[in-house]
Amino acid sequence: MNTTSFVHLDVNTQYSLGKSTIRQDSLIDACIEKNMPAFGVTDHNNLFAAYKIYKASKKKGIKFIVGSTVSIFNDADKKNSKLCLLCENEVGYKNLCYLITQSYKDGMIQSEPLVNIKWLENHSEGLIAISSYSNGYFQQTLPVSSESSHIEIVESFRNLFKDRLFMSISRMGFPNEEKINEYIIEISSNFNIPLVAVNNPIFMDKNDFLSLEARICIDQGTILDDPRRVKNYTSEQYFKSSDEMKELFEDIPEALSNTLAIAKMCNFGFENNEHVLPDFKIPK
Repeated sequence: MNTTSFVHLDVNTQYSLGKSTIRQDSLIDACIEKNMPAFGVTDHNNLFAAYKIYKASKKKGIKFIVGSTVSIFNDADKKNSKLCLLCENEVGYKNLCYLITQSYKDGMIQSEPLVNIKWLENHSEGLIAISSYSNGYFQQTLPVSSESSHIEIVESFRNLFKDRLFMSISRMGFPNEEKINEYIIEISSNFNIPLVAVNNPIFMDKNDFLSLEARICIDQGTILDDPRRVKNYTSEQYFKSSDEMKELFEDIPEALSNTLAIAKMCNFGFENNEHVLPDFKIPK
């Protein structure tokens, strides 16, 4: 790894349909420009970009981390939340493929593919889990649960992911974000779950925010001036440099260094990065 203090682990690309304007080539070029030796892509409920980005990033000497942000459904409370899953190795990749496939086959609820939390029991090996954002699994589950049940909830996930379990902390400008961060830090300290700094990039440069808004309006079928349109994103979710993230989290440096630790843990790559065509028998 290079001497940078931070790498992005949760980039959303154009394959997070209707949620991002980031394209593969500009993403890899930005990593080179900003001296980031690795990056992770966690498009929502899919791995559409994985092979293309792996192939392109390998050519330019940048480490690509395969992952996805999945929607977790719990039968107990009938709620869904978010979990970022990163592939540590091939076993993790196959498990992530299984979970996403099953979510589309057997987990569709109101047009959203959901991963039943029970499926993780046999398909968590080789995956790094980050309970992310204000709608992350721990962030949503623990505040509405009794303190006596906190240990059970945390330990159930720790048994699944062992030392591959993390919680994210962000400063993207969302309402009540600092209050949520205070709670996350308390849970992290009480249960010894490492923190990870994230910025969930959905556009490349700060000046590209208007383009993102236009893209989302197209997806929502609305217009920029509509005061009723849903805005579950902020103008801070651009691909920030390591120095910008260091300034944001100078009070929690371990949250930055943990991004590098996770990047080192993830070593999955596609063995064959060339096109393979079927061997058709040509009649004589």
